[in-house]
Amino acid sequence: MAARSMMVMMDRHAHLDALFLEHQIAVLDRDLTSARGALEAYALALDAHMSEEEAHLLPLYRSRVPEQPGAQTQMFLDEHARIRVLLADLVKKVDGLCGGAERPDPKAVLTLLDQETQFKGYMDHHDRRERSFLYPGLDGVTTPEEREALLTRLGA
Repeated sequence: MAARSMMVMMDRHAHLDALFLEHQIAVLDRDLTSARGALEAYALALDAHMSEEEAHLLPLYRSRVPEQPGAQTQMFLDEHARIRVLLADLVKKVDGLCGGAERPDPKAVLTLLDQETQFKGYMDHHDRRERSFLYPGLDGVTTPEEREALLTRLGA
């Protein structure tokens, strides 16, 4: 059996992207109940993913991967904190739309989608950093056996 790469963790990112897309489609349909449910599922899955990175991957990364500009452990942690703040604000905005009329004003929906576009841009930036530095860095400093044990522990 070939040794697996930590890059398989990017499958989680693809799953998260699909959940967010489901939310945005519901927003476009102005189906706020579905939009809120999909956003909640996304937020829970994203928080679980970031928490597992913080508990299992980033400490290993910090201890073994030489620091390089643009790829310091603290940058990943700071981005996670910022993502949580941005996402909480999106949840508030969706909740605000849900508290109003049965079908919200199209301008309010567009405002939300504009804000979500900015969020998706930030997420893309974070994704690229993990794809370029975090996962390859961990591949470079772990044995195949360590990677397999870690990926198994994370359910990947």
